Formats: sequence, structure tokens, C-alpha cells
Amino acid sequence: MLLKKDLSQCKDLRTVEHLAQQFGWYAAAWTPQEPHLICSDEQFTEFAKALGKLAVTQDGENLLYFLALAAETAQERKNRTDRILERKLFYETSTVITEADIARCHNDQLATPPGVRKADAMETLHFLAPPEEEKQDDATPNGIVSISAKDLQDKEFKPIKWVVEGLLPQGLALLVAPPKYGKSWLMLDLCLSVASGQKFLDMPTNKTDCLYLALEDNQRRLQDRMNRVLQGERAPDGFALATGSLDLQDGLLDQLTNYLNFNPGCGLVVIDTLQRVRRTTGKAINAYQADYKDVGILQKFASEREICIVLVHHLRKMKDETDPFAQISGTNGIFGAADSAFVMTRDRRVDDTTKLSVTGRDLEEFELALRLDKTQCRWQNLGDAEARAREQARKEYENSALVQTIRKLVERNHGQWSGTAKEILEAGRLLTRRFIAESPKDVGVRVKKLENEMREFDGIVYERVKRGTSGALHYFCKENMQVQNEVQLDLSKQVA
Repeated sequence: MLLKKDLSQCKDLRTVEHLAQQFGWYAAAWTPQEPHLICSDEQFTEFAKALGKLAVTQDGENLLYFLALAAETAQERKNRTDRILERKLFYETSTVITEADIARCHNDQLATPPGVRKADAMETLHFLAPPEEEKQDDATPNGIVSISAKDLQDKEFKPIKWVVEGLLPQGLALLVAPPKYGKSWLMLDLCLSVASGQKFLDMPTNKTDCLYLALEDNQRRLQDRMNRVLQGERAPDGFALATGSLDLQDGLLDQLTNYLNFNPGCGLVVIDTLQRVRRTTGKAINAYQADYKDVGILQKFASEREICIVLVHHLRKMKDETDPFAQISGTNGIFGAADSAFVMTRDRRVDDTTKLSVTGRDLEEFELALRLDKTQCRWQNLGDAEARAREQARKEYENSALVQTIRKLVERNHGQWSGTAKEILEAGRLLTRRFIAESPKDVGVRVKKLENEMREFDGIVYERVKRGTSGALHYFCKENMQVQNEVQLDLSKQVA
């Protein structure tokens, strides 16, 4: 066991403490075989160098040997362990080291049970960088605990743990959508992807165990869904499902605590849905307070356990075209208590593309366009929703019989054309042999809606001029002929 006096053997104690703290941030994910997620080759080399003579003590050597197992390839692991043993033998013998000497040391190291090695490595790591504890001034227990701005600048925090890189961080996340939108398919895909370490919506995942509380399903339905998603493959290890639980009032947190204690590798819990675990009370209580309290309980639990909880919820029927997050059912307390939120919406329920709006405390706001692949029963990421919408709008524009009619009229009349809505309707039947509109009045409405797109995509300027009781004329011309067209319009107005 290391003592404080042993720290004098470190060549660079500050670097040792700094790196040991970083390694300790990920210690909860370590297995007896290897320390997951940590220790690049550069960090390993820097750490071993900074340890100095402490690296050749039994505790230092055991820690380095354990960290060496985090190398990405077998060759890198061998290179790291060889360097450790070469230094050890050099300090012990100061003679030339042979391959036989290194092989003998490897055999000695491998004789240590993996679980013992992990425990010893974590004990040494915590000695070098004890876990930080928040302390309150005992003299003023009810006072405000503050930190200076400069100390806050210098303070190092644990890096954010991402379940899905750039999309789903630790903490409490809301997934909100109307009924029958495919939320459960999305959550099942999320758990299967994370438990197997595969990409989710084309984004990298950090492999971790998952628990899915499918509280609105039964095992038969879950089995069918899972088999359709897996397409004949076996389910990954570390993924568990349940179709029942207590609610927040009766002991859900105790159940989750017990589960995580027995399954410390679990980093993702999905609760489908919020309404199934809501607290019930006979007392009159402010709705906002109730919402904030219920969701806040789960948010605090996720934060303390350093896991991600995804809470599935529903949208209200009333739409809000400007803010999808304003459509979350309930009061703003639900949205306010969450760390991040994901809202699924469509312009029309029958659309095959769904917009996923994303926001959060550790996320920049963005939107993705998704489509459910019904053959694989998995959601596909189509990319940026706004770009996708522009692409779809351009396709619809290009396919419009009305647009094709106007283009041909302008082209055949040397860059400019004018006429009535009835003439446009008749020209469309002849030029495109496709349906344009129900009536001349409908033509006018549709042309007006296309005004900006015609200018952007075709450089065609449009203006409508009234002619008293004779109806209106619709003028179209290429932008480079706009001045000439304006003169004609003025003359037409004077005549009218």
C-alpha cells in the first residue's frame, strides 16, 4: 500500500495527479479485463514518465499494467507492457534485458486475477487523486457556498458522458411525440444500438448496458418488435427489458437503485411512458409544481447516478408552428426540469418524413429529418431537417405542372409573357397535358404562392395587375428584362 512519503518518488507529481484524476472519471466503466474509454498511448507514456521511480513499485507497476490493457490493438498493448517491464528489470538488475526476462515478467503479471488487479489499480488511482467532495463551511451551515471566479476558471470537471455522441448526453432526456408516431420503435433501436456499441441514427454510441421499461407493452409484443429490428441476429448482452414497475410515489427510485447496484454497467434507462410512473395525490396541487417535481426527481437521480434516463411522453393536440417544444403535453415544468428534449413532428400525419427537434443544456439546437424504414423497422437519419425540407420543396416545385407551363410560356415569348388565369389554365392543358388547377381563381392563388420560388429558382419575376371589372393580368418576365416589364406594367395600369 502506498504512503504519502512515496509521492516524493514522482518525477512530476502535478502531472500524475492531473492524469490520475482524468482516469478516475471513467473508473465506473472499468471491467476486470480493461479500463474502458481511457488512456491514449500519449497519456500512458506521459503518465509513466511522470510517475518516475514510483512506476517500478508494486502498486505503480500494477496500475500501469492495468492501464496498458486499454490500448486499441494487441500490438500496442504488448508495446506498453514491454516498456513497463523493461524499466522494472532495469532498476532491479541494471543489466541488458532479454526477451526471456520480459516473458517471465509477463507470466508473473498474468498470474494476478483480473478482479484483484482492477481493485488494486483503482485503490492506487484514488490514492494519487482522491475523489473530490463538495464541502460546506461548518461555521455557516445556512450560508451560501461560493467559489471565486478565478478558482472556477481553474477547476476541472468530469467530461460529459455521451450515450450517443453529439445527441444524447447523461442526465434526463424527454422524447415527445403524438401517439402512434413510432416512439417505441425508436427507443428499442436506441437500446439495441447502445448495448451493442453500434451507431444510432448514423451517430457513434458509447457502449453501455441498457434497461428498457416498456410499461405500455407486453413481452409478446416486445419479442416481436425486437426480432423484426434484429433481422435474425441475437440480442446483445447487457440489454434488459421490463413491462412493469412501481410509480414515483410507491418506490420506483428504490427499484432503479437496486437494479443499478446489481448492474453497475447500466448507463441508459428508458421509461416508456411518463404517465405510467406519475405520482398520484388526492391533494390539490399546482400543476406546474407537480410536473416539475415529478420530472425533477428523475433528473436528480440520473445526475447523481451519472446515467442517462430517457422519459417518453406525448405532445398535446394543439400545434405550435413556431416552437415544437411548446407542444409538450402538460405544463412547462416538464420541459423545464429536463436536461434535454427531443420532439417528433410532421406537417401531416400521413407524411413519411418526421422532423426530430433537439435541444438541451449541453446541446446546440438542431433538427433532423427521420424516416421509418418499414422493412427493417428502424429509423433512418436523412440529415438536417431544414435542408431536407428545402430539397423536398425544390422537388415539388420542379414537378409542378403550373411551373412547367409558366416556364414554357416565358421561353416561347422571348423572356416575358402576360395573360389571364384562364389563359394560363388553357395553356397548361396544351403544353403539359397535366392537371394545373381546379379553376382560374385557383390558378391565381397558386401562382401567388410560387412567386418567391420562381424568382429564386428560375429568375422569373411575377406581378399581378388589376383591370377593373375585366379581371387581372398576370405578368411574368426574366429578371434581366424587369425594367422593360415595369414600363409595360405602368402603361397597362394607365390603360386600365
